[in-house]
Amino acid sequence: MLVAILYGLLRPQSPPDLFYQSDKWMHLLAFSALAFCAGVAFCSKLGWRVWAVLLFVAPVLEWVQHWVQPHRTFSWEDALSNIGGVVLGWLAFWILTRR
Repeated sequence: MLVAILYGLLRPQSPPDLFYQSDKWMHLLAFSALAFCAGVAFCSKLGWRVWAVLLFVAPVLEWVQHWVQPHRTFSWEDALSNIGGVVLGWLAFWILTRR
């Protein structure tokens, strides 16, 4: 999951515009899936630190893409979509794992 997200963020081309703001939905869905999978894989060992790391990394990766691919630009909307995805992934994880 992480490799796919890194490829999408750091590849030379921007994602295709399937519809208006489709890239924001791609960010949201990708980070939701990443957060949910990270919760399943690591939450029992690392607890809240999993979510703290993801909330930190989500906007940082958007910023890093400009340094790796200079013609790509940082977008606050993309960074917020990444953070929103982490929150949605956490919410899905919490709903499915609470007892």
